[in-house]
Amino acid sequence: MTRSVMMRAALLLVGLLGSLLAPAQDVVARGQFGVLTRDNALALYEATAFCLEQVGQPQLLEGVSADQAIQGYAEAFAAADADTQAALGSARQQWQQTRQGWDAMSLADKRAFALDVLTLSFGDQAARQMLGIGSGGGSGSSDLGSMPSFDEGYEGSDCWGSAGCSDYSTDSGYTYDSYE
Repeated sequence: MTRSVMMRAALLLVGLLGSLLAPAQDVVARGQFGVLTRDNALALYEATAFCLEQVGQPQLLEGVSADQAIQGYAEAFAAADADTQAALGSARQQWQQTRQGWDAMSLADKRAFALDVLTLSFGDQAARQMLGIGSGGGSGSSDLGSMPSFDEGYEGSDCWGSAGCSDYSTDSGYTYDSYE
């Protein structure tokens, strides 16, 4: 078995086990492949807020409370595929592990995590647009090289997060897209 298949199987198993162990009062949605608890939905909201902050777009959650996000996740949960339900069934654990190891993660892993989280919250096309990457396959897309950097502090690092900024050069500064 490939590592990807093994990871999916493990996520599915964790999601199914979580559905058996989750207290009934904590369950906000049920699906064919697992349950979504309030804590796991809250973990997805926290991870989404973190990723949006990392990519310079925290305003996308302005006016969206954690309770509203949890309700939205709950409404979409039953229609989600097995992998998504399993991932959401262990969201708190995944988020804690990722957050604790964030500083040691490679840039590619940070980018892949952000794409996965933002896809869960906003859908694939919207997540890719937010991250400045082309449309394509799943989260393992080879197009991750065009994503904005998560490294802070270099000149022009906020270019892509600025409204309409498409490029930065130390010679000419920011280049803005024309919407005319």
